[in-house]
Amino acid sequence: MTSLTLPLPLVSPLATHVIELSGFSPVLNTRDLHTIFEPWNNADNTVYRIKWLNDTTVYILFTDAGLAKMAYLSLLS
Repeated sequence: MTSLTLPLPLVSPLATHVIELSGFSPVLNTRDLHTIFEPWNNADNTVYRIKWLNDTTVYILFTDAGLAKMAYLSLLS
């Protein structure tokens, strides 16, 4: 009996913990992002981290893929 193993996609919508935001005004700062993502945070502020790539691109790194997906879908609506 043989088994067929398929590789996982490089980016899976079910497993991502990262939201990339880009193309916004450079006047947006980290405090503004914390305000936007406050509904998905906890009292210890340990649900996500913010990592800036440059003045107009930022990565939001969530500890839980489910929360990242909920935040992403909320940002889209």
